[in-house]
Amino acid sequence: MHTTTMLHGVHKGMEKSKWFVVPGRSSDTTSAKSTNADTKQITVSLPECLLGTQLGEQLVSRILHDSWEFEDGTGIDQSWFTQTPPDTMHAVQRRLRKETVKGSRKCETCGKTTSIKCQGCKEVYYCDEECQKANWKKHKKKCTIPPLSIEERVLIAVPDYECFWQYQKAQIAVNSPEHLGISVMSRERFKEMFGDDATLVTIMSLAATGKPWPHVIRAFGQVGSTSVNHSP
Repeated sequence: MHTTTMLHGVHKGMEKSKWFVVPGRSSDTTSAKSTNADTKQITVSLPECLLGTQLGEQLVSRILHDSWEFEDGTGIDQSWFTQTPPDTMHAVQRRLRKETVKGSRKCETCGKTTSIKCQGCKEVYYCDEECQKANWKKHKKKCTIPPLSIEERVLIAVPDYECFWQYQKAQIAVNSPEHLGISVMSRERFKEMFGDDATLVTIMSLAATGKPWPHVIRAFGQVGSTSVNHSP
């Protein structure tokens, strides 16, 4: 069981309220903060490393007042914003589609399972050259590479803590195209990608500056969707 740290302060509309700061785990609560109406006590979930610290108090204040700064990319290595070649984007789109479409690949002509793609559109399958020739009159009109339905995004990666989920929700609410997206990963995945010290640096930056440290990833999402919440 974790020790509960209590911070004293004044929150708007709640004079002499008490901030109870507890270790944050995404399974504990659906919000980064909750209020007890009877005692006027506000419970804020924080990463354990910030309990009882000045930075912890700063992060509590940011959470209570929704005081965040969003990353706009000016502090990111500009090589991250280099456009991916169209051929590569189409290859990514095919891979993403393959991951979402279940079932075996069947020959467009005879229906047998095969792994040979039409080299023109790379969308349909044939057993062999004979099956392709037999279906060519029907297929040639649509034998083109489909238009891109995905877009490339540069994301700020953060580990799975309630304060980062709230940060992401605040950014989505602002909905500004100038801000980089947020990818909230499991802590295990984040550690695997960025190392042991990255979690601490990212948490401390969020508390001190109002935005997470820019550990960046490149991800692809469907055009028109509002956010990408997973690692690629």
